Amino acid sequence: MPKAYPAEFRARAVALVRAGKPVRETARELEISESCLHDWVKQDRIDHGERPGLSSTEHADVVAAKRRIRQLETELEVLREASKVYEELKGDPKGAFPVVARLADRGLPVKMACRLLEVSHSGFYEWRSRPISPAAAVSG
Repeated sequence: MPKAYPAEFRARAVALVRAGKPVRETARELEISESCLHDWVKQDRIDHGERPGLSSTEHADVVAAKRRIRQLETELEVLREASKVYEELKGDPKGAFPVVARLADRGLPVKMACRLLEVSHSGFYEWRSRPISPAAAVSG
């Protein structure tokens, strides 16, 4: 992963180039790559409307929207799974725990599943850590 430079440092570097200092010289003095500085200058021009493209703000919005979409897709998957066993869950919060366990086994977040199924995640963990009762072992 590339090194992250502080916003002030990037702004100062771009300002030097915008003031007429050559990119090569500026990059050498600041000990950064020319391509990195070119990217910063290019993004600055986009942000100031001098060049077409996604501004930094728009890019951040797109990233946030994609993150939210992933979260909603995960929530939808939890709700689809829960809807399959909804009748079994009515009036029995503990009945949701096996559903949460199945979802967790598929890599879905336990806290989210518990929130959507309206059960306590601490209750789920307590349920999961309990030893199997003799009656459950015989029937299961």
